Amino acid sequence: LRVCISSANLLYPDWWRKNQNMWVQDFPLKSDLASTPQSDAEIQLVRFIQATQGAPDWVDRVSHFDLSTACGKLICSVPGCHNRMAYKNYGHMRLRDILTHENKDLWDPKMKEDRNMPVVCQFSSLGACFENWMAQFTRSLRQM
Repeated sequence: LRVCISSANLLYPDWWRKNQNMWVQDFPLKSDLASTPQSDAEIQLVRFIQATQGAPDWVDRVSHFDLSTACGKLICSVPGCHNRMAYKNYGHMRLRDILTHENKDLWDPKMKEDRNMPVVCQFSSLGACFENWMAQFTRSLRQM
């Protein structure tokens, strides 16, 4: 399975006249579907597919591949307001949760090179980010 995540909104003006980037990684089939636990990347990708309500057959397809070797954390964004159970699943609130609760795993104090690991954030609608949202996003980044 090749996963390609683009920074572009799928609108002609966005991908024609604006700089964009793409993250690409290949994943092998699971060696034993029954005994291989879901990785965080698989959980996040399935959650995103379900949230977009498109291509439900892809949920089953993704489950056949081992996404445990993902070279980063997948933080999806889906439109809408999210209830208390789901608000940490998407966007900057997921980033905040990762930086708060997984910080000890992401940056091992014994490993000096880990302290300089970048956090790369990409979002395509910066012009739509209002002051309140930017304050929340800044607060999420301060968890580092």
